[in-house]
Amino acid sequence: EGQFVYALTTAVLHREDTRGVRLPPQYEIFPEHFINSRAIYQAYKQKGLKKEPVTVEVKNKWYSQKNWENLLQYYTDDVSLTTHNHLFHKSFPTWYEYVNGKELHRQGEFYFYAQHQLVNRYNLERLSHNIPTVRAVEWETRKVEYGFNPQTIYRNGEEFPVRYDDMEIQDVHDKKYGKVLVRDVRDYERRIRSAIDKQFVLKGEYQVQSLNNTEGVNVLGQIIYGAHNNEEAHQYYGNLNRYSHALLGRIVDPEGKYNLAPSVIEQDVSIRDPLYYQLKKQYDNLFQQHKYHLRPYTKEQIELQGVTVEDVQVTEMKTFLEPYEITLNNIFDETYQTQQEEKQVVKAKVERLNHKPYQYTIQVQSQQEFDAVVRIYLAPKYNAFGQKYTPQEQSWKAVELDTFVTKVNTGRNTIVRRSTESTVTHKDYYGYVELKQKVIDALQGQGEFEINKNYRHCGFPAHLLLPRGKVGGQEYQLIVYISNYNDEKVTDAQPIYQQGASSICGVLKGKYPLAKPLGYPLDRAIPNVHVFEQTKNFFVKDVLIHHQEQHQQLHEVDVEGDNKIHVVHF
Repeated sequence: EGQFVYALTTAVLHREDTRGVRLPPQYEIFPEHFINSRAIYQAYKQKGLKKEPVTVEVKNKWYSQKNWENLLQYYTDDVSLTTHNHLFHKSFPTWYEYVNGKELHRQGEFYFYAQHQLVNRYNLERLSHNIPTVRAVEWETRKVEYGFNPQTIYRNGEEFPVRYDDMEIQDVHDKKYGKVLVRDVRDYERRIRSAIDKQFVLKGEYQVQSLNNTEGVNVLGQIIYGAHNNEEAHQYYGNLNRYSHALLGRIVDPEGKYNLAPSVIEQDVSIRDPLYYQLKKQYDNLFQQHKYHLRPYTKEQIELQGVTVEDVQVTEMKTFLEPYEITLNNIFDETYQTQQEEKQVVKAKVERLNHKPYQYTIQVQSQQEFDAVVRIYLAPKYNAFGQKYTPQEQSWKAVELDTFVTKVNTGRNTIVRRSTESTVTHKDYYGYVELKQKVIDALQGQGEFEINKNYRHCGFPAHLLLPRGKVGGQEYQLIVYISNYNDEKVTDAQPIYQQGASSICGVLKGKYPLAKPLGYPLDRAIPNVHVFEQTKNFFVKDVLIHHQEQHQQLHEVDVEGDNKIHVVHF
């Protein structure tokens, strides 16, 4: 069943004749992987008791002073976040080049950037609770400090295994992975670090490939991700990502002695486990090591002559927790459902983070007319202990909020951009019931269901664009950078506004339209902060993000595919 869903989803994402086809979200295909088992059992009990729709409330909010990770459960359990990560990996499958004989454009670099952004966004959420940023997995000590209780089940009723505190990472010997040794993973990582220091990787006998250029991160990303199609390189550098997930996933039963089901970190819901971020932080350190080996940008490289960002204003940035419903009907046997005269809709109500829509107003003075690329980042200002980050620390911890192209005229310009227009995010998915009804209505001539050939399933959840912040406000810094589109335009690529959440998910068919490195110009070391301070097309603005404690709220919800604004009370 899982293999069928994987094959169908991946085929729909990549086939030319299925472009624009919409799929129900993963959390409604396998809701039992996302929703805790208590709610699933409650849904079973409620099913069939009455014809009216039933909503089961999911209570995930609990806290133990011995495990502060529980404070972030509203974030790590967010079903749309898990779906985004799942769809990213289907958009960039490791086997694509081997099967199709060609690479996906900048696959390795997008793997780096997607994981980099996930780690940074997770850290911003931690800082909202005064929790220090995540530490990388420690292969040397072989210890995983914090446990994890998924509280979820498989379709056959088996539970996702529980990991306890301070478990030891051991060699794995089982049917799925064969033999995976901790020593081998450490050796693979050591060889990759050595390649980064030497600034080249081995491609075969007497063949090397340089990493000392902007394309080096793509090569490195393919090696870490396990997406390279080079047998010699594969034997030498291994498959760090796959083997690391195996060691961490099988930590509770490394020899298959108890025949336990696969753990969360082995599945497409791996991002629910805080250990996922520790592992990706380990990779992030490798990428940072590579990026900081590259020559820092000079003022001449990042400066745009005659262009000055004079001011940036942002409307109120306010976050809150809200209820959100997902359909659970796929947990029930279809035969049982078809026997009923009228199918009953059973939903789960979960809690998620959201924010009030806001907008940027950017004042630009220009001596020329040109098409501008505007990049907007959000960086933490202070660490969990109240110490101010240096510009270099900030740059590597920043998250991308938006990247877009706009026209700049000679003289004074006012650029207004709404948060809902971000090229990083994806709005709420159509649910299974809603999607099915839209198709039925269109077939019966009772409505129109437009097929958008440029539709992308992948994208960071729009409601999670901003971190939680704090009651009373938490300080961040907004970074705005403007460059000339003609200096980085990829001529044989479609415009960025036609590509969905391309800033973080890339382009499935064709090339990403901007040639500069992802995360530019914050992707390299900043030994001299004056380079950026003296660059007039670079602007830093202090902002506050306020968190509103849950009580009666009135806010706007921007639903995908619907231009209307729904006013929701709760």
